[in-house]
Amino acid sequence: MRDETIIHGFQNLQKMIAHLAQGMQLSASGEAIGNQALRDLLIEKGLITEVELTQQIGKTIAKINAQIEAEQAKKATELVKPTTEQVQAVEQTKSVDLSAPEPQVITPAPEPAPEITTESK
Repeated sequence: MRDETIIHGFQNLQKMIAHLAQGMQLSASGEAIGNQALRDLLIEKGLITEVELTQQIGKTIAKINAQIEAEQAKKATELVKPTTEQVQAVEQTKSVDLSAPEPQVITPAPEPAPEITTESK
């Protein structure tokens, strides 16, 4: 009985999620249809041309992208704050001459193992 109640609860939850997703799709498509109707009406009445509309869309996209980049830059500086030691370590690497080749360490090859011979008498 308890298992059936749990299964029934999950089935109801699944239906609710499906209805929510369907409602969101209808809302988005309704909004898109409304936007298209508004565009068509403005163009039809001669209040705006297709070129002006396209240019404005480009400006709007650029504005949104600039806002997103500004927010990301702000969040990036808030999230990662280096310690004093990290800053000092980076500052020390700035004074290192990276153009000079690093010295190579040559290790001698290991000596060969002595041969084992068996003598028979």
